[in-house]
Amino acid sequence: MAKRPNKGNPELNVTSFCDIITVTIVALFMVMVIVIDLALRTPKVRPTPLALATTNQPVYVECRGNQIFFIDRVEITEAMRAASREIRARALTGEEGAMELAMSKDVGNELYRLDNSFMMMGVIALIPRPDAPGMRPPSSDEPDGAYARLVQSLSTNLHYIVYLVRDDSFEAFRAARDYGARKGFLTGWEYLGRDEPITFEGMFSRVKAE
Repeated sequence: MAKRPNKGNPELNVTSFCDIITVTIVALFMVMVIVIDLALRTPKVRPTPLALATTNQPVYVECRGNQIFFIDRVEITEAMRAASREIRARALTGEEGAMELAMSKDVGNELYRLDNSFMMMGVIALIPRPDAPGMRPPSSDEPDGAYARLVQSLSTNLHYIVYLVRDDSFEAFRAARDYGARKGFLTGWEYLGRDEPITFEGMFSRVKAE
């Protein structure tokens, strides 16, 4: 006669259970390591090689579309202050929608507008106006072009030139940098992604000179 199976209490396979517990603990440990690493990771920065200490003030220009665009910090700052005064005045009168006005107002100059979504973080972010004309890179064929006149308006004792370079404009950057160097200016530069806004922490940050 065939032996009937044991109908008593089922046996617990301790080995398989321990394997499941071990795998689960390892997975949770790896998740914890990843979360801690992301929380404590030091942000990557793009330092300027051979940075020099200088008390000169930076003058920012953007190289985009193989053109050069002067970032007029004084003009943009004044536009920001004017917009702030207008919004504050409306808020003091009890006018509704002051915050909506602040977020939607077009602030800037003919070359750049402020990205209002960065304001709450205390960061100035500039968006290039797509149809704004820039300056052509300096060349021997145009010795008195717009960029040459910009450089001539600066002082080697007071300023250095910072180039914010898009990936389509390294040729323009090299021509502008070499021209400034021949005129005796210290320079700094930073790479920008194709659609990356131009951001300044605080009022306007500084890229060091080379």
